[in-house]
Amino acid sequence: MGPEPGVFIPALALVLASAAGAEAPSASGWSRARTAHFEVLTDAGEPLARRAAQRLERLRGVLLALFPPRSSGERRIVSFLLSNGSTFEELVPRRHRLPHEVAGFFQGSAEWDAIVARVSTESRGPFASLDHEYAHVLLNRSLPAQPVWAAEGLAELLSDAELDAEEPRLGASDPELAERARASPLPLAKLLRVSHDSPEYLGARSDTGLYPSSWALARWVVARHGLAGLRAYLEALSLGADPVAAFEEKLGPLEAAQATLLDVPRTPLRSVAASEIAAPKSAPQLDTPSRAEVEHRLGEVLLREGEPERSRRHLERALAEAPDSIPVRISLAELRLASGEPALARRELELALAASPDDPRALLYDARLRLEESRAAGVPLGAELEDRLVAQLERALARAPDLYEAALLLVELRPEPYALRRQALEPVFEQDPSRTQVALAIAGLDRKLRDLASAKRVLRRASESTAEPAYRFLCDRELAAIAEFEAATVEVHGRLIHLECRPDGGLRFTVDAPPAVLLLEADSPRSFLVYGSSEAEGEPQLVCGLQDRPLVVRYQKLAPPERGVDGRVLWLSMPLPPKRTRRQPPG
Repeated sequence: MGPEPGVFIPALALVLASAAGAEAPSASGWSRARTAHFEVLTDAGEPLARRAAQRLERLRGVLLALFPPRSSGERRIVSFLLSNGSTFEELVPRRHRLPHEVAGFFQGSAEWDAIVARVSTESRGPFASLDHEYAHVLLNRSLPAQPVWAAEGLAELLSDAELDAEEPRLGASDPELAERARASPLPLAKLLRVSHDSPEYLGARSDTGLYPSSWALARWVVARHGLAGLRAYLEALSLGADPVAAFEEKLGPLEAAQATLLDVPRTPLRSVAASEIAAPKSAPQLDTPSRAEVEHRLGEVLLREGEPERSRRHLERALAEAPDSIPVRISLAELRLASGEPALARRELELALAASPDDPRALLYDARLRLEESRAAGVPLGAELEDRLVAQLERALARAPDLYEAALLLVELRPEPYALRRQALEPVFEQDPSRTQVALAIAGLDRKLRDLASAKRVLRRASESTAEPAYRFLCDRELAAIAEFEAATVEVHGRLIHLECRPDGGLRFTVDAPPAVLLLEADSPRSFLVYGSSEAEGEPQLVCGLQDRPLVVRYQKLAPPERGVDGRVLWLSMPLPPKRTRRQPPG
């Protein structure tokens, strides 16, 4: 969510006229500008749409130079920049805040993500809220963790960028925020522990110093310790460190920081050379969206927020404007599914698939509906139907790689190949780590890939990012299960030097894992899992007798060891021996 709105000027039209060149809105009331990475929809006229799209591309280039993303996946963003207060307030999620307390918000969607922002009337210009929300998106893709103070403080810091200069500058002091931080400081010991479900974040923001204090702390950290110091602190948090203890270890005594919080130069803290900025290849494409397109987009935003009735009104208006629109019918099918109306959903999907048999979203929701129908009937999926649904979902994902819901359903139906399924979900989570369902799926795949460290990072990040107590509980429960598993087991890297195959079918492994030689047992070859060094290699063959093969093994400890046996094998991984190539006889 963006910062609290500034003082709104009643004559908003005058503000928009000065910001957008005083040109009247399009005949439909909406204008659209599209670039390589953004689509901007606004009710404030074509010039504002153009400027907003250009600014977003410029801001993207600048922030990528300062905050390189961890992975290359990037989802398209549709930005709603609204001057009409009632339209904006209808779209604001009602779960935690009153609409007038919000200046902008980010929302994950199926194939695209959305930023919804007011046209700002603050001194920083009409795009302050838009900049703030996009800064959240790019910081998510770059930083290993984002507690509330870092997320909101950095977004405030970066949303006041001077982008028009040849070398953009960021992080200048804001006199109003500095004064508010001085007037109502939040103690750092408290600020560092504020979470996305804390009252300070969810409550009436005009009564708290959260935002100005977060901005001040972000400026202090960047000025005193640079972006490298900030990353070192956030990396410690991603590994589960206590926020106060990690701050004192990485950034210095808390008391000293509190005392010097506002002793930071007023000048910009960072500049970016023009040569480092990824420039857009072409100017924004401008057009006037149809009324059906606008209603469809608004309906989809509300549908993702769990507002089916408000979404229904927009989608039905869209269908009335464009009765043959396949995308609108598919969205209506999704709404019917969410509203518990499977027969009506089936009707919409049949119409969509008859007109467009390979539409990715139609394939997705058809598969989801068939799965729900099977569950409602209490009948397990047969092998033939499961194969058909998996093939259907893979076809949908091949045609629309950003359709992450197809990847989620594939994880449920057929998680292998684990790495490929994870790859399809990673960009979604990186852009919006509050999507707990995606986080749980990725963590589950990480566990199957035997990467517990990655699973823990994902779950901590999702727990930190969500404002829903139930979702945080799910993430924390999975973290506790991993911790319990790790406490009861040991993973070692060593060499298998002997494998004894006993007459009763049991196996005994002698493993050289300095500084010790371990004796590990398994009841049978089926009582544990064997992996190659990569998923593609498949399962290596175990051969009894003397060995000399590298391996990684996780075993359940026996304390004290029984009959000299240190533990029972849970899984082991070893590379397949290199394939021998047959030498060709000479000419």
